[in-house]
Amino acid sequence: MDEGVVFRNAYCQAPNTWISLACLFTGCNPYRHGVRTPLPKISDNVRTMAEVFREAGYTIFGLPAMSLLSKETDLYEGF
Repeated sequence: MDEGVVFRNAYCQAPNTWISLACLFTGCNPYRHGVRTPLPKISDNVRTMAEVFREAGYTIFGLPAMSLLSKETDLYEGF
């Protein structure tokens, strides 16, 4: 392979799954998206990547492998 990217330093935004997933799905840090508990409630001012893609005309599909990505949480918004 002639090209690639190496990350010498990689940091997570929080030491738990629900906050980290909210960061991944929104592109925001915890102070912006507002998730603090295991049943995520994303700030009303923040959209998920799935919502942005759906609004741009993409068909979005999510297959949750865990309850944090179910329809009962805000992490599922846009799917």
